[in-house]
Amino acid sequence: MEFSKTPAVIDPHLSELHRYFALETSLMPLYEAWSAADERFAAVAPQFQGIRMLQQDFVETLFSFICSSNNNIQRIQQMVEKLCSNYGAAICSLDGRTFYSFPSVDRLAGKEVDGELRKLGFGYRAGFLQKSAEYITKYAAFPHFPLVVCRYFGFEKSVINRTTIKYVAIILTE
Repeated sequence: MEFSKTPAVIDPHLSELHRYFALETSLMPLYEAWSAADERFAAVAPQFQGIRMLQQDFVETLFSFICSSNNNIQRIQQMVEKLCSNYGAAICSLDGRTFYSFPSVDRLAGKEVDGELRKLGFGYRAGFLQKSAEYITKYAAFPHFPLVVCRYFGFEKSVINRTTIKYVAIILTE
């Protein structure tokens, strides 16, 4: 399944969806590489045409990763939804359900957030989320901020930086 390689520049929302789903990227070479590397993927790929690597916001990805520790997909989704509904801004309502933005790191960096998240069922992850947000708000302005290194150079080249954000590094090394 292929999509147009030309985003609709006229509509910024459509352009953002185009970027988010990486529609500029041809799927065929990816499917071939993934199938060669993973026989399970090769077996199920024909049934799931259109699988893509999302260009999700890095902070959202990081915090979702923290929520994933020792959890199943349903619980991770519930935790991310709790983060959004308790700390994000309402963005729209559809069929009686309100949808929220992912919270800003500033909103999650407050000292009270650890206790609040524990009450919401985040357990030990609450401290990791709050401390990571605090760290990001404190150091994100520095030119060599480790998250930038992780995003642009990949995990292998940023192993040294795993200890920089110790709250994430603990999860990475478990």
